[in-house]
Amino acid sequence: MNKGTYLATQGMVYESMRMDMIANNLANLNSAGFKKSHLHLTAFKDYLNQSIPDKETGLAPNSKNPNLSTATVANYRLNLADGPVRETNQPLDLAIQGKGFFGVLNHDGTVSYTRNGSFTLDDQGNLVTQNGLPILDPDEQPIQIDQISNLRVTNKGEIFDGEEMVSQLMIRDFPSDSLIQKGNSLYQTTDSSEGNTSEFNILQGYLEGSNANPVHQMVQMIETLRNFQGYQKTIQAFNDSVQQINETARS
Repeated sequence: MNKGTYLATQGMVYESMRMDMIANNLANLNSAGFKKSHLHLTAFKDYLNQSIPDKETGLAPNSKNPNLSTATVANYRLNLADGPVRETNQPLDLAIQGKGFFGVLNHDGTVSYTRNGSFTLDDQGNLVTQNGLPILDPDEQPIQIDQISNLRVTNKGEIFDGEEMVSQLMIRDFPSDSLIQKGNSLYQTTDSSEGNTSEFNILQGYLEGSNANPVHQMVQMIETLRNFQGYQKTIQAFNDSVQQINETARS
């Protein structure tokens, strides 16, 4: 495969990944707290430097190899910008403005994170997601609420029953490149730090919407389709040229 064909094929792969990403963004336009993704490209030699740098030089093995100069690595990253908020007047609906995620306890005991603040109470009085997963306090323990008639949540996540503080929401923040989308508006992180943050406000009786703009996503879809078709034509042109050369050589 010549270099031009390789680059065009690589471009088709990236545009296909971008189309999958856009389709996922569009499918979640009505998902509370959803964060759109974008495709991040990194030169392969830079990716090697980040992944397995030499202890002495700080460079990756073969990072100066000229054959790596055009290779790139693609991965998805989240856009953590705030989505629009809408008022619901439901006391267990909570929206985060600013940085951070709610902590959620998975069935296997691990912790996930979400911006979807559409919560409810289970039969044991645990504050849970719509899928029944407990919401955590700063000690990573499930939050329990006896009743909601006098429930008040402050802008820093403190939970009051009347005048008595009964619990507090765990709000943690992580770099976008450390977050992995797990489905059902849940994310997991590869970041080992605690991720504590104070740069947020909690709005009670509100839900945050998706930060994906449908018009922008449709424009990106059209651009991606055109780019994909352009790469296809480039590969076809290379193939036609090779065929003509071979036919000329045989004649």
